Amino acid sequence: MGAESNQPDLIRVFVSEASDGTRVLGEALHTDSKQIPPPHEVYEHYIVAHRLRGAAALYGYGGVSRLSAELEVILERANDIAPADWPTVVSVMREVVAGLVDLIQQIGRDGREDPDVVTRCLESLERLQVLPPAVSVSLDYVHPIIDVEILSYFIPEAEEYLQTIV
Repeated sequence: MGAESNQPDLIRVFVSEASDGTRVLGEALHTDSKQIPPPHEVYEHYIVAHRLRGAAALYGYGGVSRLSAELEVILERANDIAPADWPTVVSVMREVVAGLVDLIQQIGRDGREDPDVVTRCLESLERLQVLPPAVSVSLDYVHPIIDVEILSYFIPEAEEYLQTIV
C-alpha cells in the first residue's frame, strides 16, 4: 500500500515544483518576447536549474534532470559567453525550456517523459560550441599528498581547535 498509493501525489508535487521552475526560467529568458536578456540578468537562475535537476533526479525523471543540468552549466557560465554568441545561446535555452515544459506537462498527464522531446532538446544543445572550457583541477590539488611529519604537527593543532569549539 505504501509507495504505490502515494505515487500520484508525488508526481503532482514534482509537476508543481518543476512547473514553477520552468516558469521562472522562461520569464528570465523572456520566452514570451524577442528581447534578449543580458547574461548578468539570467546568471543567477542557474540555481533554479540546479533545483529542477535535483528534483527530477530524485523523482526518477532522467531526461528532465539531464536537460536541467545542461541549463545549469550554461546559466552558471553566462557571463563568460562572448556577446556575439549570446543570442544563439538564449535561443537554444528557450528551446530547452519549452521542451522541459512539454516534458513536465506529459509527466503530469501520464507520469512518463517523452524520450523524443529529450532527444530534440539535446540536439539543440549540441549546436552550442560557444562555452569556454570549464576550469579543471588536478587530482593532486583535490587530494594532496601530505608529508607525514607535517601531518604530525597538524593533527594535534586541529584537535586543540576542535576542543575549543566544543
